[in-house]
Amino acid sequence: MKRYLKLYQLMFTVSLMRMMQHRADFVFRAIPSTLAMLLSVFTIQFIFDQTPTISGWNRTDYLLLLGSYHVVQGLYFGLFIQNMSKIDKYIHHGELDLILLKPMDSQFAVSTRQRVDFGEAASITLGIILLLLGLQQQGQVPSLSQIVLYTVLIINAVVVAYSIWFITMTSLFWFGRIREMHEAFLSLFNINSYPISIFGPITRSVLTFVIPLAVMVYIPAAWLTRRASWPDLLWSGLAGIMFLSLSHRLWQRGLRNYTSASS
Repeated sequence: MKRYLKLYQLMFTVSLMRMMQHRADFVFRAIPSTLAMLLSVFTIQFIFDQTPTISGWNRTDYLLLLGSYHVVQGLYFGLFIQNMSKIDKYIHHGELDLILLKPMDSQFAVSTRQRVDFGEAASITLGIILLLLGLQQQGQVPSLSQIVLYTVLIINAVVVAYSIWFITMTSLFWFGRIREMHEAFLSLFNINSYPISIFGPITRSVLTFVIPLAVMVYIPAAWLTRRASWPDLLWSGLAGIMFLSLSHRLWQRGLRNYTSASS
């Protein structure tokens, strides 16, 4: 574990050095994220000018939800989008052969070998601004324990997002090349910008227990708005462990179906 942490630290440092060499690229990549957040805020203002609540969520609550959404999005986009989009190429162009020869776990290698996208990660800052605005309007300062647990929930959310995204990509071993397969998960993730409570009971159950999108954003935001129960938090942690383990098992099984370039 310690060896992998050092290796990832080195990769992160290299990505940071690349970003510093092309600072203008970072700025221009951050602009779309900023515009998207501003559009979201204007949309919230427009909606809540027409109605005081949506499924029990008021304007302040929604700011906390949207802030959590942008933080999680910035983290998993920044850390993984450059890597996930290359898995199709690794599998179908034979580049996975070279990765499998390296003395490290192949899932770790394909998930981290490309650069960290700091332009996408700019969404984190925008999300934190929304969180601070929401907390200010809420009129209550969260305790240290609330902040720590919220941070743990956000980290767990990134783990779940990564796991589901990676599971989506491992399907390429069985279904062949599907152009922009990673876009399927990215489109699915957009559901997180809405409270899960707006859906019917069956859909809520699916989004909580089958494809646990609720774990990613809704539960962290619900914790800040005092809607989350301890069973919700326990399921959130269990879902992170289960889906990360499942992603690894499916990857290992997929490798048994992999036909290398030399075969």
